[in-house]
Amino acid sequence: MKEINPRKILLDLALGRDPVAGGELVSCECLKNLDVARALFLGYDALEPTASFPESPPEAPNNAGRPWTTEEDDELRAEFQAIQKVRQITAQDMRDIAAKHGRTPRAIEARLEKLELMTRVAA
Repeated sequence: MKEINPRKILLDLALGRDPVAGGELVSCECLKNLDVARALFLGYDALEPTASFPESPPEAPNNAGRPWTTEEDDELRAEFQAIQKVRQITAQDMRDIAAKHGRTPRAIEARLEKLELMTRVAA
């Protein structure tokens, strides 16, 4: 039994080749559509094997999942407001604050929302 190679099939179709018999696909008008060709190439790229997955998930920050203390809330509030007085908060600011508190940037955002210092914008 012949092994099925979805990447090769998608590439052949995207290039207008018959993935079964070989040769040019002359009777398939849909493959002349630019959107169809793009979709086939995107599917081909999405099936590309990658070796970039880490062996194990990255370590969680030290305080991940731990309850917030009043002192930590006060520190976070002060840091956030100090930056806001000078400029807009950046993603790097959030990463820096997260690292200092041993939390993830998303945990910092969530806590700022809870402290009513930040409102999350819906995407």
